[in-house]
Amino acid sequence: MDNLHKEINLEQHIADHLVSQGWRESRTDAGFNPDTALYLPDFLEYVSKTAPDKIEKAKKMFGGNWEPNLEKALVKSLEVNGTILTLRDGFQSAGLQTVTCSGHFPDDPRLPKQKVFYDENILRVMHQVHYQTAGNKSLDLVFFINGIPVGTAEVKTELTQTVQDAIEEYQNERKPIEPGTNRKNYLLMYRRGAVVHFAISEDEIWMCTNLESRKPRFLPFNRGNNGHAGNPPMQDGDSDYPTSYFWNDICRKDNWLRIFHNFVFEEVSKKEDATGRLHDVRHRFFRAFISGTA
Repeated sequence: MDNLHKEINLEQHIADHLVSQGWRESRTDAGFNPDTALYLPDFLEYVSKTAPDKIEKAKKMFGGNWEPNLEKALVKSLEVNGTILTLRDGFQSAGLQTVTCSGHFPDDPRLPKQKVFYDENILRVMHQVHYQTAGNKSLDLVFFINGIPVGTAEVKTELTQTVQDAIEEYQNERKPIEPGTNRKNYLLMYRRGAVVHFAISEDEIWMCTNLESRKPRFLPFNRGNNGHAGNPPMQDGDSDYPTSYFWNDICRKDNWLRIFHNFVFEEVSKKEDATGRLHDVRHRFFRAFISGTA
């Protein structure tokens, strides 16, 4: 375990476990576009395997511009409908009707096409993702479903920093809209970008679903420790860290996809500002059942 006591090694440890469960890994962020927050190759591969007829039709309609046209329609859906609805319901594209972006678990065996949509889902973990549309800051890990970002993570090792350092890094440095320039960082934007952001160490995990407030609020994503906060400490003979439930359980393909298809909810309420005008206030609820929690 000694060789894992550096941040980059814990980061790789997480990725290695994901790969062993069928995820794909990108050691660099080559192919990621901060202006769309997409890894387009996975999306095009998914549609090619699940709806080859739509790809052929797009090629006939748009010729050599079929890829940017499909990307443009996807980005429009993310802007208007948000990440969750786009993943769940797909989007409309001229001449192609509905383009499916991900497949949920095929509960009804009489729908073989649904099994294809599910089996072909591509889960990817990407390292050191430069998310700024103007700048060079990067996130330790980003998690994608079919090229669409659903989660990010800052990873810290308890020997040098704590999970609180990761939280403060999100709160102080990871801005959806850059102060001063007002440039948008689409990966971090609420609804439009990743759904959830994790602060991870060997001992604890905290999460946030909205980085757009002045001081984003992080909540514990731990199993609890015999009635107390945190996780059960590592014992002699343990082969993994106290937070291993994240990569061994939560990120298992069936669990990960079920979370984003069934256990993310958004509530909209009205709030009056200083001028008396009513504005929509959105709250996102990210629910995942962690083994060992009450």
